Amino acid sequence: MENTQLLNSDYRIYQIGDSDQDLYEIASKSRSKSVSKSKCVLCVDDNSIDLKATVSLLSTLGYSTISAKSGQEAIGIIRSEFELKPCRISMILIGCNLQTMSGFDVSQEIRLMFPQISNIPIVALATLATLPLEVLHDKYIKSGMKDYLIKPLRIKQLKNVLTQWINDDQC
Repeated sequence: MENTQLLNSDYRIYQIGDSDQDLYEIASKSRSKSVSKSKCVLCVDDNSIDLKATVSLLSTLGYSTISAKSGQEAIGIIRSEFELKPCRISMILIGCNLQTMSGFDVSQEIRLMFPQISNIPIVALATLATLPLEVLHDKYIKSGMKDYLIKPLRIKQLKNVLTQWINDDQC
């Protein structure tokens, strides 16, 4: 599976070397409307395979991305993005079980440090082994997150969450 990427919900497997046209056709079928290039998602995960998969799915759906491998790196990125380019990040997708600082702790820190971006949705990326769903739901609400997705991500789930939480009038 090292040479493949999972790119849509019906689990058709595409080789990494597939043409851009093939990927464009997949994305066109997955999108209900075009996505502005200004819609940028910050992806935070310390698992490089999960991070690459998330970035690939977002790219397929037409979103630009910024990646971070730790909570501290994500906070640094947010600090620099909002000092230089307000509203560039439209959503934050964050792993729950980051090594030095959990995704829940990072979410709370972001909400405390940057109240001006409280409208930007933070979505947890969890595995079923993380916590029971009821506990996960309570934890993400208390930490300032808006929603959660279960890994491995499926393009349809991701698209639904993006559509629900990113507004057309949002930067």
